[in-house]
Amino acid sequence: MDCLNAIHFFCLLPITYGCIQSVYMNLFLRWRLYPADYELIGHLGSGSTLKSHRFLDGQKRYTLYGPDEEQTDVAWKQVQRLLRLKIITTNQKFPAATFLLTNKGQALVNAKGIRGVGSIVKFDS
Repeated sequence: MDCLNAIHFFCLLPITYGCIQSVYMNLFLRWRLYPADYELIGHLGSGSTLKSHRFLDGQKRYTLYGPDEEQTDVAWKQVQRLLRLKIITTNQKFPAATFLLTNKGQALVNAKGIRGVGSIVKFDS
C-alpha cells in the first residue's frame, strides 16, 4: 500500500504544482495595471467622471462621462481592480456613486503629464 500511495503522490504532484502556479499567477495579475486602466485614469485626470448606477432590480452599471457628454461603459473588473489598488475611491451615494482619484491615482496622472479638473481633488481612501 505504501508503494501505491507514493505512486499517487508523484502522479498528482504536477497537477498540484500547476494548480498552485495558476493561483499564484492569478494573484499576481490581480495587482497589475493594464493599458485600459491607465487610459481610464487619464480620463479621470482630465475631467471625466466615473459613476456607478444601481437599479432597483439589483443591476449595477459603471459609466464614464466625458466632458462633452459622451458616455462609455466600464467593466466591473476594471473598476474593482482600481479600487483594490486604491487608485480610485467612491463617495458611496445611492443610486449613483461617483469615483474620484486618490493621491496614488493622482500621482499616476501627474507621471503621465495630464493636467485637468482631476488635479483639484487630493485625498487618500
